[in-house]
Amino acid sequence: MLLAYDRGLGTVWVGKFEEKEISKILALPENLRPIVIVPIGYPAEKPIAPDRIKKDKAIKFINK
Repeated sequence: MLLAYDRGLGTVWVGKFEEKEISKILALPENLRPIVIVPIGYPAEKPIAPDRIKKDKAIKFINK
């Protein structure tokens, strides 16, 4: 996915799909099962990256 991005392509991680249907479409042997689908293509627009959360707000140390 990082390589695709580096080449101007967009990707998305899809983890919810009909496993049996995808196995049938791809003619996968029974000992293999699809875990994820990653569509790749040229994006119609480039989204603006969200602001990052500062480290002190993202991490909470708990002392026992």
